Amino acid sequence: MNVEEQIQSLIDHAPPDGQTPDLIQAIGPGLIQLAQQLRHPQYFILQSREQQWLTTILSNRGRPDQEKTVIYAYPTLQDAQRSIAQGDRRHITPAPLAVIHLLFQFIALPSVDSLLFFERPDDRGHALEVKRSELQDLVKSHLQRYKQQHPTPPFPPNVA
Repeated sequence: MNVEEQIQSLIDHAPPDGQTPDLIQAIGPGLIQLAQQLRHPQYFILQSREQQWLTTILSNRGRPDQEKTVIYAYPTLQDAQRSIAQGDRRHITPAPLAVIHLLFQFIALPSVDSLLFFERPDDRGHALEVKRSELQDLVKSHLQRYKQQHPTPPFPPNVA
């Protein structure tokens, strides 16, 4: 599924609350822009039996007081499986996620600072980092643009 189809899938499966489909429509171009910088239409993340995403806390070697919480996204099932410690294999499983769905769900994870996308199979030395702050800025700019292009209609005169 290409990224445009992934956006449409999000819209089609959004709750019919009158807001979420419009929100996805508004931020969709930003998510597509970000996804097009990545190599794969789908990544694998690690999750618990309860379907909670596995997070990792990284610290800066030069400044141990600086930490960030990340989620790793693997390009293949084999890469994800290899990253699970032997003793954790019964409790942690890889889950495939379309890249747009992964980015969209990341918006709702305030405790996670970054997604780290491994782009090449068998290469854990290089990852593309998507920071929460960058995604939030992108979403905010697309929401503002959408609001300018789709102003809310005024109330009817007989509303009181």
